[in-house]
Parts: sequence; structure tokens; C-alpha cells
Amino acid sequence: MHNHTTTACISFVLTGLLIGMPNSSFAKLVTWQDPTPSALAPFNHSAKQVAELANDDILLYSHVPKAIQYSDLSGTRSYKNAQYSSAALVLNATPEQVYNTLKNYAGYAGLFPTLKKAEVLETNTSDTSAQEQISQVKYQVSIPTPIKVLNFDEDITLQHHLTKNSMSSLVIDSPFPHGMGKFEWFALGKNKTLITLTHWNDLNVSKGFLISTLLKAMPEIKTGIPYSANTFALEALNEKFNGKAKAVKLGAGKVPEKLTTLAEYQHLIQLSKKSKQPITFVHRSTAVPYKHGDENLRFSTSYQYFSAKSDQSKQLLSPNIFKTLFSNQVKSVKLIQNQDQLKSQDAIYDIRVGLGVINIPFSARIRFVDLAKNSSENSLANSPENSLENHVDMYAVGGDVKLMKSRMSVKDFGSGSVWKVIAAGKIHKDAPFLLRAMRSLPYHDVLPSASMASVVSAKADAKLGL
Repeated sequence: MHNHTTTACISFVLTGLLIGMPNSSFAKLVTWQDPTPSALAPFNHSAKQVAELANDDILLYSHVPKAIQYSDLSGTRSYKNAQYSSAALVLNATPEQVYNTLKNYAGYAGLFPTLKKAEVLETNTSDTSAQEQISQVKYQVSIPTPIKVLNFDEDITLQHHLTKNSMSSLVIDSPFPHGMGKFEWFALGKNKTLITLTHWNDLNVSKGFLISTLLKAMPEIKTGIPYSANTFALEALNEKFNGKAKAVKLGAGKVPEKLTTLAEYQHLIQLSKKSKQPITFVHRSTAVPYKHGDENLRFSTSYQYFSAKSDQSKQLLSPNIFKTLFSNQVKSVKLIQNQDQLKSQDAIYDIRVGLGVINIPFSARIRFVDLAKNSSENSLANSPENSLENHVDMYAVGGDVKLMKSRMSVKDFGSGSVWKVIAAGKIHKDAPFLLRAMRSLPYHDVLPSASMASVVSAKADAKLGL
């Protein structure tokens, strides 16, 4: 529960963190060999397999950590355990359309929210016939918010290596000065293209007072950055090529279900087991009924493998667990047993989200419903994990958080267990000012659910020994 709102704040800020930097310019191209793995590597290098799995969703996953060595402005750098994160999305476009969009750096100002201007500092066209080009580009980024201390109005410089089916990028200067990423695109036929983004940053090295303060106040930001950053980029391309699809109407008490075959499900869990990170699907918009009318919410479905059996990992379904995992933010929890047909339990959370320079206080009343006690609520029959045991629904019923819904479950898998969470949340227009201010930032209804599982699972692994 708590992580929906905390991650919202984290996600809004981290978008700025990734792209803000001190004003500076560079013009000398850096010679480097990109060690970034292909996004297709965990899926037998099959674009078709990834596309079928992603379908209409943004697919997020991580690679097994590996040793890398590369050169940037500081010289040769080596890392023993660099973990790359990838995202994949099927676009209604041809590979040529994707290529033309990504090579037009000036057009990024109308493509990616917050990016206002791009200036090519230097270009080296190595092979025109092969459509290869190396460019160093300075971007002007502006992220205004009602909280002036969180405003970003900065420049960044990246070096891009463009080919006809990929674009690798090296960080030249940034608050996180060491990092890289790579777009790849693959023809699927019938005006369809799979686009992927794989990136890595050394998040333990940062510059700037505000950023260092935020990271010190909320180190959870680090675990949410990879999935949020990838979602930010692909959501922009999603809007450009796929448009805003009409929201799918959900029935009362329902959540969207990601249907996978047994083979796909097993492959995903094995990947989570190897990478020790969640596999997440960010779904298209859904219309969720409320008393005041429908609200469009962006759900995600995440799977995380834990080495512990379900008897231990089912702690994640307890209302009290969020106080344990986020003790710096959740100050108190009050539990109320409801005398209703669902045998529900309400948890009232007193929360303080400290962002270093500001403090956001708010409360949330979340209702927990054990689905095993209400077996008529079963939308899981067509899913590989179709038992209602250890399934809990959670939704906001009061306090400052009004638009939040989630379904969590834990199930044994081999010698361990799988934690699955379906979640959505956004900040209500009538929320308290400090919380409501986050609505002004881009994709405030998408980024929280994209990074939720990353933040919670990292905390659970560290604090619960899962």
C-alpha cells in the first residue's frame, strides 16, 4: 500500500534525476565499445517471443549481473556486477519510421516530456550507406513543479551511436555521470515493430546537492530508477506510435489479468530467479468505477521469485509489513476489523515521505480482503496460478490516498515462491497540496506502478531475508 504513494513521489523526482545536470558542453567524441547486452538475450534472441509476451503491454525485466569495462570522459571503468534493465514494446510502425524518429534529435523536444531543446555538438558519419552516425548532443530539460525546490531546468549531454536498427548512448555528463543505454528495433511484419531499451547507470556515484540529498533521504529511489526510466522512454514512444487507446472498462472489484501460458510463466519466473529482480508488465489504461464516476488507472502486473517458501514470503500480504519494510516513512499503523460480509480489515497508515528538502505528510486507509475467504471472486481461472490461497485484495477507502487498487498473492514455485502483485494508483485531484503537486509531473499515473515491485521486493529481500 504505502509504496504506491511513496513510489509516486520517487518516480516523479527520479525522472528529473536521470536527466538533470550542470550546464556544460562537450564536443570531443569519446571512443568506446558498448558492452550493453541485447534486450533479446534472456529470450533466446527471439523478437517474436518477446513481442508475443509483451502484446499490448510494456514489458520490464532485468539481466543477470555481469562484469563490464568501457571508457568515458573519466577514462577506463570496470564493474564486476553491472545489472542492466530492459523494456520492450510493440509499436504500430515500420522499422524505418522508428529509425527516422530516433535519428531526429531535434524532434525529441516534442517526443519526450520535459525535454525542451536538443543541440548537436558534433557528428561523425562513419558510413552513410549503412546509416551509421556518431553524435554528441546537448539536451535542455525543464521540469516545473508547484514545489519550486524540486524544479529542474538543466542541460545534459549524451553521445549516440546510431545504426539502422539500434542506437547506443553513452552518458557524457549527468548527476549520475557513469551510464549507458541502447535502443534496438526489430521488424515484426504488418507495420509492426518491436522496440526495446536496455540501460545501466552507476547509481552509487552522483553529483549535485539536491540529488545527493534526495538519495540520502530516500535510498529506495535507486531501486525504482531502472524500471521507471525505461517506462518513461517507452511510454513516450507508445503515445507517438500507438496513441492513447480507449480505456478498458473494469467491473467493480476487478483487476486486469495478464494471461500467460504455463511455459511463458515458468520462463518469466526463472528469469526473475536468475536476475533477482521482478518481471513487470505495464498495462494499457483501464476505467475503474468509483462512486464519483470512472477513473482511468494504469495497472501493472509483476512477478518476483524469492528463495523462501510461501509460508515465509506470505508476510508481504500482511497490513503490518509495510511498517517493517518502510519504517522511515510509515510512522504508525492502526488495524480495524470490519464486521462486513467480506470479513475485511482496514489499515490506517500515518505516512511521512521525506525528500530531504521537503517533508510530505499524509494518511491512507487501505482495506484488505482475503480472497480465500471470498472464493466467488475468482478471475484467475485461466491463469497458471489459479489458486486463491494467499491472495489479498487491497484498495483505498479513506484518507489522503483515494485512487489505489492492488491484488497480491504468494505461491510456491520449486524450492522457493513467487510474489505476484497487480497494482495501480494515482494522486487524486483533491489530495493535499504537497501530494497533489506531483500530478504536474509527466506520467504520474504510470511510473508508480512500473517501479512498485522493484522497491518492495528489494526491501523484502533485505529486511525479511526472502
